Amino acid sequence: MAWSNGLLYSKEGNSRQLISINPVTGAVTNVGDTGLSASSVFGAMFGAPNAVYGSGNAGEGFYEFDLTSGRATRISSSPGSSVNDGMKCATTKLSFPADISISKTDGQEAYTPGEDVTYQILVTNNGPFGATDIGVDDPLPAGITSASWTCTGSGGGTCDVTSGTGELDNETVSLPVGGTATYNYTMSVPSDFSGDLTNVARLRLPDTIIDNTPPDNNDSDTDREASVSIVKEATHDDANGNGKADIGEVINYDFIVENTGDVPLTNIEVTDPKATISGSPIASLAAGGVDSESVKGVYEITEADLVAGSVDNVASANAKDPDGDDVTKQSRPPDGEEGDSTSIETPLEGDYDFVKEAEHIDANGNGLIDAGEVISYQFIVENTGNAPLTNIEVTDARADVTGSPLAGPLGPGEKDDESVKGSYVVTQADIDAGDLDNVASANAKLPNGDDLPKDSRPPDGDEGDPTNPPGGLDKVSDYDFVKEAEHDDANGNGVIDAGEVITYNFTVENTGNTTLTDVEVTDSKATITGSPISILRPAEVDDETVKGTYTVTQADVDAGGVDNVADSRGKDPDGEDIDRQSRPPSGNPGDPTPLPIEPNGDYDFVKEAEHIDANGNGLIDAGEVISYQFIVENTGNVSLTNIEVTDARADVTGSPLAGPLGPGETDDESVKGSYVVTQADIDAGDLDNVASANAKLPNGDDLPKDSRPPDGDEGDPTNPPGGLETVSDYDFVKAAEHDDANGNGFADAGEVINYTFTTVNTGNTTLTDIAVTDDKAEITGSPIASLAPGMSNSDVKGTHVITQDDIDAGSFSNTATAVGKDPKGEDVVKEARPPDGEPGDSTVIPFATNPAVELELVSEWTDTNGNGFPDPGEPVVYSFLVRNTGNVTLENLSIASLDLETEGGGVPAKSIPVPNGTIASLPPSGEHDSLPSVSYPLTQADIDAGGVVAKTSVNGQARDGTPVTDASDDPVETADIDTEDDGEPDDPTPTPLPQVAALGLEKTGVFQVEGRLAEPGDTIVYTLTAINEGNVTASNVTPADPGPWFGGLPGSGSLSSFSPPTADLGATESATFTATYTVTQADIDAAQGLEDGIKNSATVSGSGPEGQPVLSPVAEAAVDLPGYAISKMTPLAEVRRGGRVPYTINVKMLGSVGESAVNIIDMTPSGLTFVRGTAMLDGSAVEPKVDGRKLTFENVTLPTDEAIVIELDLAVTGAAKPGEYVNQAWVETPDGTMVSRVAAAVVEVVVEALFDCGDILGKVFDDRNRNGYQDKGEPGLPGVRVATVKGLLLTADDHGRFHVACADLPDQRIGTSYIMKLDSRSLPSGYRLTTENPRVVRLTAGKASEFLFGASIGRVVRLDLTDAAFVEGTQELLPEWEERIMKMIVLLDQEPSVLRLVYSGSEGSKRSAQKRLREIRRKIAAEWRKTGRGYRLEIETRLGTEATARSKQMRALERR
Repeated sequence: MAWSNGLLYSKEGNSRQLISINPVTGAVTNVGDTGLSASSVFGAMFGAPNAVYGSGNAGEGFYEFDLTSGRATRISSSPGSSVNDGMKCATTKLSFPADISISKTDGQEAYTPGEDVTYQILVTNNGPFGATDIGVDDPLPAGITSASWTCTGSGGGTCDVTSGTGELDNETVSLPVGGTATYNYTMSVPSDFSGDLTNVARLRLPDTIIDNTPPDNNDSDTDREASVSIVKEATHDDANGNGKADIGEVINYDFIVENTGDVPLTNIEVTDPKATISGSPIASLAAGGVDSESVKGVYEITEADLVAGSVDNVASANAKDPDGDDVTKQSRPPDGEEGDSTSIETPLEGDYDFVKEAEHIDANGNGLIDAGEVISYQFIVENTGNAPLTNIEVTDARADVTGSPLAGPLGPGEKDDESVKGSYVVTQADIDAGDLDNVASANAKLPNGDDLPKDSRPPDGDEGDPTNPPGGLDKVSDYDFVKEAEHDDANGNGVIDAGEVITYNFTVENTGNTTLTDVEVTDSKATITGSPISILRPAEVDDETVKGTYTVTQADVDAGGVDNVADSRGKDPDGEDIDRQSRPPSGNPGDPTPLPIEPNGDYDFVKEAEHIDANGNGLIDAGEVISYQFIVENTGNVSLTNIEVTDARADVTGSPLAGPLGPGETDDESVKGSYVVTQADIDAGDLDNVASANAKLPNGDDLPKDSRPPDGDEGDPTNPPGGLETVSDYDFVKAAEHDDANGNGFADAGEVINYTFTTVNTGNTTLTDIAVTDDKAEITGSPIASLAPGMSNSDVKGTHVITQDDIDAGSFSNTATAVGKDPKGEDVVKEARPPDGEPGDSTVIPFATNPAVELELVSEWTDTNGNGFPDPGEPVVYSFLVRNTGNVTLENLSIASLDLETEGGGVPAKSIPVPNGTIASLPPSGEHDSLPSVSYPLTQADIDAGGVVAKTSVNGQARDGTPVTDASDDPVETADIDTEDDGEPDDPTPTPLPQVAALGLEKTGVFQVEGRLAEPGDTIVYTLTAINEGNVTASNVTPADPGPWFGGLPGSGSLSSFSPPTADLGATESATFTATYTVTQADIDAAQGLEDGIKNSATVSGSGPEGQPVLSPVAEAAVDLPGYAISKMTPLAEVRRGGRVPYTINVKMLGSVGESAVNIIDMTPSGLTFVRGTAMLDGSAVEPKVDGRKLTFENVTLPTDEAIVIELDLAVTGAAKPGEYVNQAWVETPDGTMVSRVAAAVVEVVVEALFDCGDILGKVFDDRNRNGYQDKGEPGLPGVRVATVKGLLLTADDHGRFHVACADLPDQRIGTSYIMKLDSRSLPSGYRLTTENPRVVRLTAGKASEFLFGASIGRVVRLDLTDAAFVEGTQELLPEWEERIMKMIVLLDQEPSVLRLVYSGSEGSKRSAQKRLREIRRKIAAEWRKTGRGYRLEIETRLGTEATARSKQMRALERR
């Protein structure tokens, strides 16, 4: 008996039961069957919290009893209790060693998606003790959700649960030594499962089992995928190229067989219930392999296929995997799913061509179609479809048809052009009507019994076009109309006289082929009788009926005859007017019928002149007027009209004379002329001229005539009275002006005198070629080409260059001469005069003198030692420039001395003599810069003062003794101080001397501990050396140091004050300052292992002589803490799977550490593996210790102050997924202590489109049949926009296609959903989507997925509404329109449509119109829900801007 958890337990004697006894109540409870024999007796039992244990008296062994089930499990074959009584504390567990192992296999290499896989899991107790409550776990792989299992024990092993569904989750077994439990574990693999099928079984051991060999506590089994894909593509072989599927043509099938699994497949056999297969089976296909060439299929199209409209079928592929199991797949079309039929359309396209040919039998050979002649017809029927035709019946309303119907069958491509004929007899009514066109009809039977009607076409026309007779029916309505004139010479004088009569005979001949009626003749001159002619048949001539008479007038005689044209108008059979003009017997229609009369016209033309002497000088002057009187007398026998007078030398008024001017009549008042005399006329001495006249005769002919003077003949010129007298003379003036080029108000040598010569014509003739000469000036602008009387010309100029002698003389004078030509070419000579003088007087200009001088003084400091700043003894060199700024020569110019003083005055002035400072002579504008320069050595006082200032002066005289002087000026200075008040600057010449105050700084730092790593409290000593690098004293030089930075972070310790705190430094002097920094643990953490990890910067500052601040540059010191620096890098940023990544590790010992032999660790990332043989240490091969992903380079000795370099390669395995991979390295001591930072190098395994990417191929198509699928003949829609959820916007190309390369990186096992949406606003006008929007497609890694968006142009039914359709003042339709709404619902139900409600022409408010639209929309929507079916009705509403043409009613429904 044993105690456990407050109860006593015992194996009941003579029973198999384990019982429990409650010591408090005495209750006895059967726990369960132990599985032992009833005779087994356990004298010694032990209690524990989890179980009770007992040893059989008969040596059965040592058992554990389950407190829940009572089951007994033998733990060991220990001795019986008769010799082994025992004891144990009941509150502690018993633990026993046992080697529990698990193994798992399904006995195969491959699996097939969609089929079950059964694993056998064997759990074995290998001893030395039995074990209970052994848990077994086997989770389902991701993607598998269904499984079932059974469990069977053997060798004493028992299963707590013998069967179940789902995964194994801590299912328990109990096993004696040598006992086993076997699980048969069946999983249902989904059909869309892909990749390796890996399943892991594990043991979950309770704490009562001590298993010292845990590696066999789990086992896994991996099957590779065995799957196949078969794509079946169909191609119609259009043998005859007619674009149709024909009986007997074949469909060729291409089978693309792809091994989509991971194991090789063999004996891949393709079968097809319709097609004849060749090239099957395929012997083998490696994993991922594709065979698109071996297997083909062929199928012959039958008539039944045409009737059916398509050929649909599915093929199958069956392959063997490495285990010999079948792998079966049904085919799919290229854009479909497995099991979808590969379909190719074979529409029954019955059609035929029906041609009607006409032939005219021209019985009389006149080339026209006449009444009684026959038109014969031939009917040609050609089968242009793909099915035979029967019972082809031809009918013709305008022909007698024979040979119809054609019984057939008439096969595709066959033609019958003999059997069916027709004939028709032409009537006169046909010709008059102009109509022999007609269309025949035919009807044929298709194989499915449907009728196929057809209208005929002419050989060169379209179906339904009428067949015309050859050349057509030329309906000609025409006639000839002749008018003849005959003179009735009443007085017999042989001449046509006024009052005599002309008789006209009219002949009308029908020259067409239609009857003319009511032929009426009219004549604007003649009186007509006998008109109209009531009827005139084709070819009929009427020359008797219609006559005309006309009485001659005097106007006719004047006109030279009587000409006129008659008009006629007849009616053709259609009632149309046929208008014709008459013709003379030998003329053309519209030609007048003439009766000529001979005219005779002439006139006399006289021109008289008169001079109007405006100024009364008795001469003809330019601008005066000559007036003319023109006299015209008619000396002919006909009236003259439009008598126009022209005169090239006069302005004519009163012309033309309109007339008529009768014979013998004279006009001596109307036409006058005037002429303004020009200078050219006077110069030429000629004012004679002739006028011209032109008159119109009655027949319109011109009658020209030249004028004559009163006493002359035709063509003689008319002269002005008194003649023409000429005078040639002019005035010649010479004016002078000095050009003061430099603006100084004085004449200077080289400046010029400008002369202006003014010539005035004082005569009355034009002068030419007026040439000007001057012996002391250079003349331009001469000669003057022409000068009119009274005109002035100042274009002739002259220049004289002034000489110094001219200036000295005080003036310059000279004269000039001009010679011109009069109109006769004779010379006209004149002497110049000054503006206020007489001809021949000289022109004089006076000069004034202006002696002046200018002195410039410049300085230059010479940096003798090249240090960039002045030093005592270095020279300042002064140079002189003397310039003659007057207009006379200067003499005896001299500079005596140079006066110096310091900048700001603080030092007494100095005077320095100028040796050889005399210039003997200097011409005007002359410069002299050759005087010897003066050198002045600098003193320290000059430098301290900051500079020196110099000035001097120059003295001399002009040749006439006038003195000149000038104080010096520094040309560089811009103050321009004028001390002499002479308008010239007199600035002193300063020489600034720069003062340089500069400090230099050097800094060092030394860590004060060696032989170990840094510790808190260690110190760093910093030393600053300040140097005066200027030329003046720097005072109060003070160091400034913010303290060191550790690894980029400010130090947390303290820096002591510098000693000494300040110093004064003369030029070139230096001073040293020191300070100490105490290191903290934070400082060590921040900088340990970093080369130059401690950085510290400082400056010094002071003051210059003027109190100006002086600051040194920043000086920096770098210090290393004792330790190890490590870095790692790779030259690659990206790598592909299968590639190698080279890495370089640099390790350096910093300072004095004490340990130089270390281990260097490199931890490779998952997915990358070390390439053996690639490791190098300082260029020598080395082999690290490899422990999984950890590489150890052992006992590497680090030299002092030098880095060692380790190089190695890692290979990227196929297990690496796209993304970043970090490789780390660090330094350890031989005992494994990390003593450096972790160095890292990152490389990215890039996406490989072939394996990782999911591509998208898409198309937007015109879904013409609105079935949501792209069918043959449905084109793409260009320019449509499609968007992804990530914001990518695509535009379809000209064929509606779009493409997204590597749209996403799908999950390798289950893929990834991808969403795209079409922007419906970018569809063509009127188009609407017929497919889902947005669309979702499952992307598969390494494959392309397809997006198809369909849209079609929908029918738009438009309903136009106006106020008149509604009950006034309400939203209710009038009763008569309620019925129309129901009829419209029926129309809308016939095919998918959009209803557009448009309200226009509202006389009320916009709000009222909107309410009415809403009400009718609601009413239509309600009716649609009751009766509409098949699609969702979209209703649009719009308010129009104006009333429609039918504003009183709703517009008819329109189809767009």
